[in-house]
Amino acid sequence: MPNIDIQLGDTRGVSRKLDELGRATLPIEFRKELGLNEEEKPWVEMFLVNDGIYIRKKKFKYKGEK
Repeated sequence: MPNIDIQLGDTRGVSRKLDELGRATLPIEFRKELGLNEEEKPWVEMFLVNDGIYIRKKKFKYKGEK
């Protein structure tokens, strides 16, 4: 697992209920802020950090991905 330096600064948060498969949706405000365009089918990375989850926009593509 990579060493992640998280600068919390100005934080925003929301609560979401998990569905039966353990999924939650990212609020539209967060997707817009990160530039996650649904038509491009963006990737995100997730890391366990202390007692939470850190999610960030994936900065590169996997080999063979369009």
